[in-house]
Amino acid sequence: MITLLALTLFLSMASLVEAGGDYPTFSSYWDNNGTLIDSGPGMFNVTIDHGNGTAILQFNNINYTADNYDGDRYNVSIQLTGAGTYPYYWFAFSTDDLYNWTQVRYYTINSTPPLPPVIYSKYNLYPSDNMPYIKLFEKGGEDLPYVELGKSLIFI
Repeated sequence: MITLLALTLFLSMASLVEAGGDYPTFSSYWDNNGTLIDSGPGMFNVTIDHGNGTAILQFNNINYTADNYDGDRYNVSIQLTGAGTYPYYWFAFSTDDLYNWTQVRYYTINSTPPLPPVIYSKYNLYPSDNMPYIKLFEKGGEDLPYVELGKSLIFI
């Protein structure tokens, strides 16, 4: 049984090679990975040689048909929501009905960073490099609030 399966597989592969044709190949990947905070348009581009004019982006297990915007260059824009890291890959068919796909790539949507603490003080506070802060205090005895943005505070 195993020998028959191996022979069938060999013959199938031999007929594929005999039929000729080129598999689609992928290059010039580009995306806006890591630029979104919570949501926004995810943008993906790729160049596909030996394709039949159709390219698919599978993002987080959902297929999106790419637009062919210039020769062998394809793009997809997806409205994305939810911070996290998501898998995606491209696949395409050739004019000889051969297909190929890329390795899995990952796309990260960042979460909203936490707001720094707001501190109101009449005391002498100086910044250091430990953590973000916003400092509110009166300047020179005036009653107008003064805001200073910095990294952290050290009490002296």
